[in-house]
Amino acid sequence: MSLFAVRAKQSATVLVCQKCFKRTGAKDRLSGPLKRALKPLGIKLVKTRCVGLCPKNAVVLHDSRAPRQWTVVREGTPTGDVVAALTAVDYGVSGTGSLPDSARASALAAAKSG
Repeated sequence: MSLFAVRAKQSATVLVCQKCFKRTGAKDRLSGPLKRALKPLGIKLVKTRCVGLCPKNAVVLHDSRAPRQWTVVREGTPTGDVVAALTAVDYGVSGTGSLPDSARASALAAAKSG
């Protein structure tokens, strides 16, 4: 058989549009700190080709744990806020990856204090 499964080292993958990274200048400012912050959490940051959303002054992220949701990060958003939002997602029973308002508020408060 030519297909087989391989166990991943990380628990999740966050895809990031490389075109958005280059266009906004976030490549240098956000890439390294975001990779370093997500790695201990078992989340790998992977740059990919253009995903087609192309928001102005923002970067598109896609969390593998929430396949039906895209995250748009405006230019200038602190890395801590991005990490908090990615780690506070409630996957619940539906698996939609929605972020409850209470979790979003507490995640953002924790990121700003730390």
